[in-house]
Amino acid sequence: MSIFAAISPSKAMLISVCWFSAGVMIHLIICRLTGTQKYMVKGLAFGLLLMLCLLASQAYLRSINIAVLYYTFTLWLAYMMFFVNLLNSVTLKMLDFLNRKGGTLNAKDFSVIFGGNMGINSRLKAIKRNGFLDENAGRLHITRKGKLLTSIIRLLRRVIGITEAG
Repeated sequence: MSIFAAISPSKAMLISVCWFSAGVMIHLIICRLTGTQKYMVKGLAFGLLLMLCLLASQAYLRSINIAVLYYTFTLWLAYMMFFVNLLNSVTLKMLDFLNRKGGTLNAKDFSVIFGGNMGINSRLKAIKRNGFLDENAGRLHITRKGKLLTSIIRLLRRVIGITEAG
């Protein structure tokens, strides 16, 4: 009798999503209770603990499925990438800053605040190209689309317990 179980891919995905969802909820509670300091260490440590619990659960049921472990691990890594981007995205920091300053700022002052180097300038051009900012007469104005994005990000950060951008 083999300990490795063959299940349908859809059932493996369903099990993975259930474990992942439970893990995200617990991780969010941990972040709310302890703050987002060392978020990466906490996220990776909890992800490892989640995977060990899933493996132990499957071993207890004598039904280890590699696909379930793989899907859950992949979902967790994708979630961690999202979480890191939510905390550290320069683009989101720029939009959040501009939104907090009333939605408009002189383009020259904005460049001075964010360094004005080539990386920031190319990012600023991309933000404009994607419709989050408009520039009129040398002043940057956050668009309705930009305000919506920053509101959504602010809500997500509030849920997770992130007190400031970056």
